Amino acid sequence: FLFQNAFDPDDAYTTPKKQYGILKAITMIYTAGLKVIENPEFEFKNLADHEILQEIAKAKDIPNGEDEKFADLAKRVEETILKL
Repeated sequence: FLFQNAFDPDDAYTTPKKQYGILKAITMIYTAGLKVIENPEFEFKNLADHEILQEIAKAKDIPNGEDEKFADLAKRVEETILKL
């Protein structure tokens, strides 16, 4: 999930808030995942193939300064995984 392109003017520098937002969304996979794996009907394939993982991968494209989008993403990740 985490990588930077030093040659891209928007991606060459990432603010600490943006880094935190991305990491929070990533760790939410783990946190919410711990809750759902106890469900005997849980299918890992449903999580592995879910589009929410692609949203997290694309979070690096959210411009610096739009920090509220990371909180929304983390919330969507949690809600999505808990529904699996």
